[in-house]
Amino acid sequence: MRLYVMQLLESPIGKITEKTNEIRFVISAIRYDLREGMDVLTTKITDSGVSTVNISDKLMMIITIACCLIIVGDVLFNIFPYVDHMQGLSARSQKLIELLPVDENEKEMQMMPSMRTNYGKMDQMREHILDSGQDLIDAIKQHVERQQLVQAFQQIINITYHTFQEEEKEMDSKNYETEKKDAHKEQHLLLRQRLTSLGDHLRGVKGQSEAVKSVVKKILSKLFSKHFIDDDVAFAEEILEKIKKENLSKKENIIKQKRRDSIQVKHEDKKIPSLKGGHKQQQKGSDPKSGQQSSNKHIDSNENDNGEEKDGQ
Repeated sequence: MRLYVMQLLESPIGKITEKTNEIRFVISAIRYDLREGMDVLTTKITDSGVSTVNISDKLMMIITIACCLIIVGDVLFNIFPYVDHMQGLSARSQKLIELLPVDENEKEMQMMPSMRTNYGKMDQMREHILDSGQDLIDAIKQHVERQQLVQAFQQIINITYHTFQEEEKEMDSKNYETEKKDAHKEQHLLLRQRLTSLGDHLRGVKGQSEAVKSVVKKILSKLFSKHFIDDDVAFAEEILEKIKKENLSKKENIIKQKRRDSIQVKHEDKKIPSLKGGHKQQQKGSDPKSGQQSSNKHIDSNENDNGEEKDGQ
């Protein structure tokens, strides 16, 4: 390329124009060289950036692994004394529990104070559920026949279904919030499904029956606790609040009605004296007539007396 340019310098300058083949060749060659140079520079810059990113990734990975190892080591270093301490407390608590007196008549399912809502209808229905559940647990403890267990389980399922239906009707009648009502109904459905699943386990008992019955008894004793303590109590509180408001509104209406009645009575009492005063004025206005009548009566009596005297003579 350089030799070609030197050769052009030796040629006459007047004959060299933009349309000369030699000039056009030189221009195209320069453009090609520039494009190739830019491609080479771009490739070098890209490779340099990629290598830098790879180095950064590796460095961050190494730092992350090192930090994780430090954290895990710190946790392991601190957790072993804590585990030993908790094991000691657990063993001590177990020994204390063994020393406590055991009440054989204690019920696994009973109405705790935290479950009560002070809404008599609702508490009574839920007590029926707990009583039927306790009957089933007692039947499991007494090792009754399978048919009796199935009957007891069917009883608790029926009572639960009836109770939940009554609660849902109560929600609809009291205009309970839609979101809370849907969540409450969903909890009812889940509890019934779990109860049905426990019944299926009892019906399918064949081999290790004692283990299955023990698991069913343990799950059943705690099945309704959370729902009765949280969801039902919140629902009952809202119902009682609405009932209080309704009672207050009724009392206010009664008080307003009494006030209206008292105001009407006062108006009537005011009208009665005015009527009495009118009657008195009428009586006073009629006094001259009565005087004339009395005078006429006096004259008639005098005439009668004179007539009698004449008859006597």
